[in-house]
Amino acid sequence: MVRAITSGDVLESTAINKRFHTSAGGRTFLSWDVELTDAGGHLVGTTSSTVLLRAGERWPERSPAGPVAPVWDDLRHRARYHVTRGHVARYCGVSGDVHPVHWSDAAARRSGLPGVIMHGSLLFAVVARAASCACGGPASVAELGARFAAPVEVPDDEGTVVEVAAGDPDADGTVALDARVGGRPVLTSAWARPKAPSATRRAVRCADERGGAARPGPRP
Repeated sequence: MVRAITSGDVLESTAINKRFHTSAGGRTFLSWDVELTDAGGHLVGTTSSTVLLRAGERWPERSPAGPVAPVWDDLRHRARYHVTRGHVARYCGVSGDVHPVHWSDAAARRSGLPGVIMHGSLLFAVVARAASCACGGPASVAELGARFAAPVEVPDDEGTVVEVAAGDPDADGTVALDARVGGRPVLTSAWARPKAPSATRRAVRCADERGGAARPGPRP
């Protein structure tokens, strides 16, 4: 690290030097470096990550940065999830991520946030649930990717409603996704790919859409 990261920093991450390599045992790894810069464009530090690709696993041709941004009105499969502070608090417990920004308005505001925010991984789980409906049902999603566009605030009194839209599988089976709160996108370049793409696959109607009412969010 060039310098310590402090509360209030606004950082931008850029992935660089993506590379594949194979071990002597025949296992394939993907490694990449990430540069962190501050609001002034100055380098704060560099981190490195490595993941193991499972046997027979194909790195997706479309990365989360790859698909063209979908048009909201063109995505016909819709679901709405009502997320409350109770859901976020329970997710703190099961995930082990008890950072104060997920339960204390004061701590969140000291960090430059409007109030308590939803975990990014909890938002991703909501999107995954909607993606499974578009892809054919539970356990139907083989791959899922997205980039976070904005934090999701969860007000103490009424919570928030996350709206997720999904398209039909395209020629290679990829499903375009979009997620919004109050009409504002909270994910970009979101996509899913079913385990068995098929031109005749029919999307499963999400239970959350029945009756047009938002149901409680996923149970952490």
